[in-house]
Amino acid sequence: MRDSGMTNYEIARELGDIDEASVRRGLNKVGYKPYLLPTAFQRRLAVNLEKPITLDVAKDGPGAVTSDFHLPLTNWALVNEFIDHARDIKATKWCVIAGDFYNIDSLSQFDFKQESSSLPREQYAGAAVMRTMLETFERVIFSWGNHDARVHKALGYKVDFATAMKMMLFELSPQEMSRIEFSNLDHVVINSQRGPYRVCHPKNYSATPLTQARKMASKYLSHVITGHSHHTAVSHDPSGEFVCAELGGFFDKDKTAYLQRSTGFGNWQNGYGFIDSDGYLVIEGSGWSSRVGRHI
Repeated sequence: MRDSGMTNYEIARELGDIDEASVRRGLNKVGYKPYLLPTAFQRRLAVNLEKPITLDVAKDGPGAVTSDFHLPLTNWALVNEFIDHARDIKATKWCVIAGDFYNIDSLSQFDFKQESSSLPREQYAGAAVMRTMLETFERVIFSWGNHDARVHKALGYKVDFATAMKMMLFELSPQEMSRIEFSNLDHVVINSQRGPYRVCHPKNYSATPLTQARKMASKYLSHVITGHSHHTAVSHDPSGEFVCAELGGFFDKDKTAYLQRSTGFGNWQNGYGFIDSDGYLVIEGSGWSSRVGRHI
């Protein structure tokens, strides 16, 4: 009662037939320390941060891990190939989009605006691609990406990331929207028999493949799969215990205007991945595949 903020006198009145001195002696007997911050104070200032969306492949089944569609500057043939691949191997229970579903060139801080990546074209592409994804995948999980985040930044952060993405997908029906889970966080956790996978879109970037994934594997002691880098790669962290991968993406570098300039940017690599019910990761990327006779 004292921890709830009541004074000794209030406790005495509440209990009845005892005085304040009796309350004080009782509190001393049980080791109550009145000089510490009370529990009521701490509860009033409690902070409840958003938790990552979590999947469990043993329960939820196999699914897909993707990132960096950069709509509408997208390799549409590769998106269709990915959907066919997911259906072929029955990895259709869920699909994680780990950021940068949109390009949002029109809201970027850079002066050059690519007309073929206008906001209306992005909204049209987003609705069409998401509807197509929902025809194959039972659930879609959409987490934070730095390009997508340009929308709520442009709105002065008056709405959160998840709300901004729902606004972008305004053409979808309530039934369609009910099958999409949005996260304000930059990562999703996928639990498996082989340990958890952290599927994320880190702000940090390195031109050397797997640099950020390996750092995070050591930090979070988990397998790590990243978007954002536009590399496709898979290996282990230095301990050899955790799988580290980069997803590449579905972007089309031949449609991306600033890549046509003379720059020192490395060549972008397309790719995507799947995690099966036993927790094994497969990455499909430029130059290799899990299926004989085909490649990206």
